[in-house]
Amino acid sequence: MTGTSAPASPFVADGAQPNEDDKEGGSTVRPGNSQKVRSRPRRALLIGPVVIILVLLVLFIGSPLLPFGFPIGYHRTCSLGGPAVSVSTFTPVAAVDTPYLGDASLNWTWNSLLFTSGSLTEASTVQWNPGHLGQRLGSYWTAGNGSVQVLAFENISWQVYLASNSTAWGGGPGEPCTSPFVARGSILPSLSIEDAGTKWQGPGNLTDQAVPYTYPSAPSFGGGQSALIDLRFHTANSPDINTCNDAGISRSSPYMVPVSVSAEVPFGLPFTIGGTPHVIWGTMEWGSTASWGPTLTYMFATQGVWQVDSSIPGGPGFYAFNYHSCP
Repeated sequence: MTGTSAPASPFVADGAQPNEDDKEGGSTVRPGNSQKVRSRPRRALLIGPVVIILVLLVLFIGSPLLPFGFPIGYHRTCSLGGPAVSVSTFTPVAAVDTPYLGDASLNWTWNSLLFTSGSLTEASTVQWNPGHLGQRLGSYWTAGNGSVQVLAFENISWQVYLASNSTAWGGGPGEPCTSPFVARGSILPSLSIEDAGTKWQGPGNLTDQAVPYTYPSAPSFGGGQSALIDLRFHTANSPDINTCNDAGISRSSPYMVPVSVSAEVPFGLPFTIGGTPHVIWGTMEWGSTASWGPTLTYMFATQGVWQVDSSIPGGPGFYAFNYHSCP
């Protein structure tokens, strides 16, 4: 009689060699015992060390699958180190670039000078005080026409500190030091200077591309050096201001652009350590309270095209200009 063959036996006769199927998965057959006995798979022995290695990598190196890719065991931060050097500079507390053939107004009630290195930030704040020499005038209408003007200077004593990397346990984005120094300033009231309307450059500048970083006459202010401030036009990053088709524009009826937000520009502090000159760059920011009106107001009283480099790309901020006549 024909029929289907019997299914393969799960057992192997005593003394017989196990077939390949029996070897799979680490099976063995003991002589004298017809039942197969399974041993621990070899690959299971590797799982433990692999898991430990992966856990250590995530804890102390990080994984791109985690938020920000940072490790959850520790993260790098920037901490304030010891003092490096002291220096004093005459520092503008508010400034404005006026458009060529136009004008601008400036208000300020506070000023902040920020130095940042990774997670470390040092801020020095100047508050407006009517009784304080150098802060008598908190509002100013410039003579305009392409000039770059400064409202007031403060003689600020700076303590420069070292910035050093440190390790903090626990999760968090790594923010190691990006600069080896930060600085903290304090005002020297007896040497503050009110110099409203000081011409940093101009008038008559068609462009702000070559505005100097330092104030040329700073040595006359008691012999102190000038801090650095970047008031230049670098690139057009906001819409042009074009009045070529506005026939009604005049001095008495100007096209006006108010900037109610605070203004900010790059600020540099020069100093020397061991005969080696250094400059650390931070941010100078200033603004006014609502009762004083907009921080800056730009007025365009003739026809022309002004390219704009704004401290807030695409929006109102501190403006630097590059003028072109109407086509």
